[in-house]
Amino acid sequence: MAAPWSLGGPTEGRIPKDTETDDSWGLGDVPAHRQTDVYLIHDVCWHRLLGHFGPNELHLGSLFEALELLPYTPGYSHRTWRPESLLFLRTSFEHQDIRHDGRFGLPVLEELMRLGRDPPPAAPSTHPRRRPGRDCFQRLPLEIIEAIAILLPARDVLHLRCASRGFVAIFFSRAFWKSRFEINSERGFLLPVLRNYFERRGGRQAEREMDWRLLYHCTCKLSCSWGFRLEIGTWAVLRWIRDTAMALHAGRPRPLDFRGMGLYHYDNSLERGTYREVVDIHAPVCQIAVSVMHETARPSVTGLEFFFEDGSRAKLGYSCRGAREIHGETRWKHEDMPNPYFYPGVRVTIDIENFHGFSVGRDEASVCGVLILPGMGYGVGSFDTLERFAVGDYIQPRPYHPCYSSLDEVYQVTAVSDSHKIIDLGVLGRGRRRLSQISEERWQEVAEWLKRVEQIPAHWNLR
Repeated sequence: MAAPWSLGGPTEGRIPKDTETDDSWGLGDVPAHRQTDVYLIHDVCWHRLLGHFGPNELHLGSLFEALELLPYTPGYSHRTWRPESLLFLRTSFEHQDIRHDGRFGLPVLEELMRLGRDPPPAAPSTHPRRRPGRDCFQRLPLEIIEAIAILLPARDVLHLRCASRGFVAIFFSRAFWKSRFEINSERGFLLPVLRNYFERRGGRQAEREMDWRLLYHCTCKLSCSWGFRLEIGTWAVLRWIRDTAMALHAGRPRPLDFRGMGLYHYDNSLERGTYREVVDIHAPVCQIAVSVMHETARPSVTGLEFFFEDGSRAKLGYSCRGAREIHGETRWKHEDMPNPYFYPGVRVTIDIENFHGFSVGRDEASVCGVLILPGMGYGVGSFDTLERFAVGDYIQPRPYHPCYSSLDEVYQVTAVSDSHKIIDLGVLGRGRRRLSQISEERWQEVAEWLKRVEQIPAHWNLR
């Protein structure tokens, strides 16, 4: 059942008792919790999720289906639970006091705007010749133009100015730029930052004085901590859950499934000094070339090149000139050989039959290694797979890695890079529900353990 395990929380954020009806719980569309699987959600996380839904938008049945399509969190999966294991996620923030009210490292607004510049002066007014009947948008009032623009990404709206003079006024529309900062819009991740700012600066008056267009411009290239990037990633996942749940409930096509950091298109922002590249997987992939170079403490993946069966190819990042060319499986590595990744590095071309995504080894600075995933049923935890499909500083994978890294069909690969290396990778495509990946025996094992530690009621039967 897609509902939180809550102790003394608000009534809309708890599991209903057996005697309660849908109406008394207040959310409606409640699946029978004795016939489904269980999600345990902290109060803070549950209310963050609720913040993305408007009135009458939350339907628990569709929310449950959306949660079933999420990838597992790296390093934390019920498939690795043991009765004696601790139930928490280890992160580099484990011993750092940077989580406040359930959020990671929120910056102050002044920090995000410190590199802002005044907008350029407006061009002198011109009076073009009238061309009646050629531009239908010019006949619409600004209010309707704004209503249309608010539904579109800012990038698309700004491009529309090249097609219609009717959209030129949007660039100066305060209502349009302010709408970019609503929770499910491109800068929705800044909403808690803005709330803190307005509380410090006097509320409504500070909001009236805010230059929303300048703020949007300043946050296209972010200078922020790694913790805030995690915060942006959390916001993107919650928005994806909302979009997916609403699409499922309405019977519309749902958003593409993602693995890794595949939701960059939600915020259209980047860290300063980085850029984004996208490759569309338009045909079956027969080879992938991975370029790796070691200049700092660990190796870094610098480039990926895809070779398609139709003879075309596409590239992310770069391969250093003079890199050692290696073709075939990666069995060329052995323990007593010198580090093969030192400058100018290596370019390893691997033959594959199917491409289902990557399992990525990374630190705070870059992607250190990748494991190319041949499919869900592959023995990804074996040394044989590691030797054949892993390149770079890649840690021995766990058996559940395909569950959060692989998709049945990959449509798009996204890489975020700086001038030296790839920083992050993500894929979009179509995957499968979690339930089809987990055996019934494993679910029962997890359920019995949760009952013993009193995380779920003892009378629940999971089927």
